[in-house]
Order: sequence, then C-alpha cells, then structure tokens
Amino acid sequence: MSAALARVTSARTLLSVTVGTVLVMALAGCTAENLEASETPKPSTSATASSAPEPTESATPEPEPEPIVGVPITLSCDEVLAPQAVYDYNPNFGTDPNYAPADGSLAASIVGYSGLACGWVNQTSGETFEVAVAELPDAALDTFKNQAGAQSTMVPTYGHGGGFEGYFTVNYGVGEARVFTGSNWIVVSSTAFYEPGDAIPIVEPVVAALAG
Repeated sequence: MSAALARVTSARTLLSVTVGTVLVMALAGCTAENLEASETPKPSTSATASSAPEPTESATPEPEPEPIVGVPITLSCDEVLAPQAVYDYNPNFGTDPNYAPADGSLAASIVGYSGLACGWVNQTSGETFEVAVAELPDAALDTFKNQAGAQSTMVPTYGHGGGFEGYFTVNYGVGEARVFTGSNWIVVSSTAFYEPGDAIPIVEPVVAALAG
C-alpha cells in the first residue's frame, strides 16, 4: 500500500470514529434529557381541582323556642281544693303525704311552670287522685289547648259560665280532665275517673277556688 493511500485510509477511519463518537454523545444527551423530563413530576390538574374545597351554603339556625314562664301559684293544696270539698266527694279521702307527680306527667310539667300539684289518697281502698294548677301566658295556653283537643274529648260541662274549655280522656286506666279557665290550666286525674262526670266533683270546686 502506498503512503498516500495509507493516509487516506487513516483519515477516513479517524473521521468515522469522530462522527460515531459525536453521534453517541448526542444520543446520550437526548436520552438524559428525556430521562430528566420523564422523572420530573408534572402537576396534576385533576388533583389540584379536586383538592379545592367546594363552597357550602351557611345554614341559618332555627330560633330556639321561647321558654314557658308561668306565674307562681301561691295557693296551698287546701286552698285549691278545700277539705270540705274532698269530704263531699268521698269522706274516705285525705291528703296523701307520699304524693309526688310522676316523671313525664302533665302534673310534673305544671310544677315546672311554677304551678302546684297535690295528691289525695283513699284511706280504705288506696285509690288516689291528683290536682295540678298552673297560671300561664296566652301563647302557652293555646298550645296546651291544642294538645288537649288532639288527645282528648271536649267536655262542655266543666266549670261555670263562659271563658273555659274542658277535655277528658282515659289513658292506661287513668281518667284525666284538662280544664282551661281564664289564665289557668287545671289537670285532675285518677284511676277512679271512668267518664267525664266522675271528675266534676273535683273540677268544679277547683275552678271556683281559682276564680276567687
């Protein structure tokens, strides 16, 4: 081989090596850039949108009902129902020293409204009856009248004259009279009351005593 041909061959070989090296480096650079681009996390549009809190409507709280404030009853049990009236009803009845209104009863509710609740017991049979009285504002009276109308039967014979409403019902063997006269709410109940007329000897003197 001639010297000139050898130089040409050597030059071609060097050029091929150089071009190959350049191509390898370029490809390596592209690969690195692609890897860096693929490794860099892109912000998620859906995650960003879902993480934003949705606007909520502010609920308007319902107003609390006005508490029922009754006028304190200053009468005693013997003044609400005189001993003579009890004797006239049944001479075997006397004041029950162990009386207390049952939890959840209307009498207990009346006591909670600054009212009065009293009990009597038959000394022979052990039967009892109770009388509870409250003096309430008109709005509260209207509420309890509506309840009585829905839960009981109206009785027009309770009380004297106008300005009163009377109702009667029997629940679980207990007869219950509810009477509204003036600003007063009266509840009279007993296992001895089977019909509206049975409570009249107690209801009438109580209404008269409150009328004063």
